[in-house]
Amino acid sequence: MGWKSLPNGELLPTTDSAGFALLITGDTNMVHQQNLRARRQADTVSRGVSLTSLTDGLLGEETTMLTAADLPELMTVPCPRGPFRVPLAQFVMDWNRSASRAALIQDPPAHVGDDIVLPAISVIVHALAARDGEPVPDWVYEHRAVEDVAMFDHDLDSRLGRWVRSNAPPESEYHRVFFDGRFLDKGTDRQWLPRV
Repeated sequence: MGWKSLPNGELLPTTDSAGFALLITGDTNMVHQQNLRARRQADTVSRGVSLTSLTDGLLGEETTMLTAADLPELMTVPCPRGPFRVPLAQFVMDWNRSASRAALIQDPPAHVGDDIVLPAISVIVHALAARDGEPVPDWVYEHRAVEDVAMFDHDLDSRLGRWVRSNAPPESEYHRVFFDGRFLDKGTDRQWLPRV
């Protein structure tokens, strides 16, 4: 198509004029740098959809979903938004669209090191299973933080931290890991984050 040499800011207008209805990009900052509402692709550009899930869905192949056992390795990868956010968000989205939720949590995660990784996974699994009436696996009850912590780097004594604690699912008390309960709605019609 000869678009490799397009200067910055010209890709979206070029796709508009070429009639493209969907743009798939790895540029997670595009939503902050471009006015997507004025673009033809505004209804279809989406944050939080894994490329694997998207391509598998488009190709009609079986979609690979993250399991609880996959999470520890992914949660230790440095990320500007915090190492927990992206893998846990993808797991929650996969859970919310899975027809076989038990398969996502049957194998326990294993991790040596950071004391919060396994309690963070456990509280998410515990809260999702409780919400959806799924049996909670035994391994979930083995993981509790040593002290109360916020999953996404909030100071629990700050105003925001107190709000997060008050809006956390009840399972947070057991695991001592607190997060906004609306995080469990990722990938559903109840999702509270703005859709782009």
